[in-house]
Amino acid sequence: MRWIDAGRTPVPPRPAAATAAARRATALLGAALSTVLTTALTTVLSTGATGQTPPATDWLVAGFENDAVLRYDAAGGYVEDFFPMGAGGADAIHDMALGPDGNLYVPSAFTASVLRFAPDGSFLDVFVAPGDGLLVNPADLVFGPDGHLYVASFDNGGVMKYDRDTGAFLDWFVTPFSIPSFFCESLAFGLDGDLYCSAGTVLKSVLRFDGQTGVLIGPFIGPGLGGLDVPHGLSFGPDGHLYVASFNTDEVLKYHGVTGAFLGAFVSAGAGGLSNPHSIIWAPDGKAYVGSNGSDEVLRYDGKTGGFLDTFVTAGAGGLDKPQIVVFRPPSEMFFHGPTPGVAGALNTWTVEGATPGNTILFVFGFDPLIKKIQSCPGVVLGTLPFAIVGLTADGNGVASLPALLPATASGVLLRAQALDITDCRGSTPTKFLFP
Repeated sequence: MRWIDAGRTPVPPRPAAATAAARRATALLGAALSTVLTTALTTVLSTGATGQTPPATDWLVAGFENDAVLRYDAAGGYVEDFFPMGAGGADAIHDMALGPDGNLYVPSAFTASVLRFAPDGSFLDVFVAPGDGLLVNPADLVFGPDGHLYVASFDNGGVMKYDRDTGAFLDWFVTPFSIPSFFCESLAFGLDGDLYCSAGTVLKSVLRFDGQTGVLIGPFIGPGLGGLDVPHGLSFGPDGHLYVASFNTDEVLKYHGVTGAFLGAFVSAGAGGLSNPHSIIWAPDGKAYVGSNGSDEVLRYDGKTGGFLDTFVTAGAGGLDKPQIVVFRPPSEMFFHGPTPGVAGALNTWTVEGATPGNTILFVFGFDPLIKKIQSCPGVVLGTLPFAIVGLTADGNGVASLPALLPATASGVLLRAQALDITDCRGSTPTKFLFP
């Protein structure tokens, strides 16, 4: 099916060869993905009325000077140290991420390693060994569309890729020292499936890398655009646009999620006492939460206008010292990866993890990037112009897998995919894959 919506962000016309390839792919993939949903489910995507926002449970905040992660309740009150200072050897925490297994992954900058903690905060293991793959001063990490772990190695400008199950080094996604003066502060996969890195200290820009190959595409946000000065945290917001914490100007700036054009200051300089912002996230309540590094607070803003609402975590609550990153539990995003093995003329599988058991998961396939808000689910954005949607039920472990036999003629086709759970209002980061 084709998505027709006069309100969507325009997609530039594709060359004739690409259009022909898409038509060919539509025919062959449409046959392979035979369980296409009815018009009724298409209506749910565009105007549905059954989506619900899951209630908040708790928040984890990493303090750089704490060498610990602190836990807060839904009202911002301090509960406990999720793990205490230095647990597992933690030393200088810039970031953290919840993995597909529900565990917390924490980069320890001064030990050049990644630590893994259980959902109750107990230390499990050193997931990435010190310096493995030339990892130095890890600044950020994210689980990619292929399910593996990507870690920004700040001191040498590399982005390392590690096995999601074992932590073994797999490859340099971005080769160390390959880009002059490049020091990656923060990572985010975009709606187009590409990887975005904030290059704050020298370049003062955001670079974009091909999400499959790691090849540098170019600057997505040029040096200093919109007054950007030492960009730190990156986040694609509920509207599909990119929000960047501008550390030196005490702002959060907004850029178009497809073109990178500057759209204005989302949080104006110093609003609510914002000082040296380090990260920004959106919670299922639709509000934006910003770690204010300079004031030792977590501040809350209107998720649409950026207007200051209140101080969510007060200065130093629980001993918080230089908050770097805020994580909501349970995560509002599912993990989606595939195709595996990624070969034309073979059986390929796309997999969703972290879904709600028993819910219908929509596998959405397309060719063009898109920014389309789903009206029934604030905060969920469709990231590809769909030609086919397939519905499967998540099993008791929250996993849904879609196998599809793709013909050899799929070679050379770039396919985008995304998973959506309309019942719980959750969506995955879109993936893209060029079949060799």
